[in-house]
Amino acid sequence: KAVSLSQGKVKNRRTAAALLNVTAVFILLAASQLSAFQHAREQIRLTTSLLARAEEPEPWRIRARRAALAALEAQHQRLLPCAAKPRLADWGLSPCGRLQQQVQTVIERYRNLLYFSSQAPVSLFSSGSARLRPHGPAALLPLLTLVNQHPDKRFLIIGHSDNTGSPEVNQQLSISRAIAVRDWLAKTTKRPATQFDIYGLGAGEPVAGNDNETGRELNRRIEAIALPADSMEIRKFKNE
Repeated sequence: KAVSLSQGKVKNRRTAAALLNVTAVFILLAASQLSAFQHAREQIRLTTSLLARAEEPEPWRIRARRAALAALEAQHQRLLPCAAKPRLADWGLSPCGRLQQQVQTVIERYRNLLYFSSQAPVSLFSSGSARLRPHGPAALLPLLTLVNQHPDKRFLIIGHSDNTGSPEVNQQLSISRAIAVRDWLAKTTKRPATQFDIYGLGAGEPVAGNDNETGRELNRRIEAIALPADSMEIRKFKNE
């Protein structure tokens, strides 16, 4: 009987140890799955936020768009290894492949949009004026080339001013400068003015200090950017 009881205790201990091992493995697997789920959720949250930031800026907020795209491109680089070689520890929950494709689509849409800036030591415009200076047509030749090379594109022309004058005056002046360039393009290319949308940002986005004439010359500028195809159909940017 003593031998039988001893064997029974050993058997019970082994059974208990086996149950503990199974329980430990189950806990480890559950913890691993929970970690994979949390990692996937964080990747989705971060990438979704960055995608929204990239799509959010209005087309005339060029600098904001570029900053958002830079952040999105960094996330794209982080997603690439995960998408190319999913980890076993992710339990098939990794969203990296799907997210990487979404990010790539948005980057390709905005990365290589045609762009022009007239920023130069000698501005297209005199202070307080929306009339092109005599050298204006020559300075705008690169933009003219872009427009002629891409007749199917619609361009947004953005006017800027220095900070001389009131915000209201500068706003209207920047619009008038965009209109002046649009009208010159329409006349020179023999295309309808409706192919060009215009917007004015006043003195709101300087590229140099306004405390000297050199900086003010740089800030009295126009920018032009080709709009994505769907923007041509669903958005209007005119604030004439």
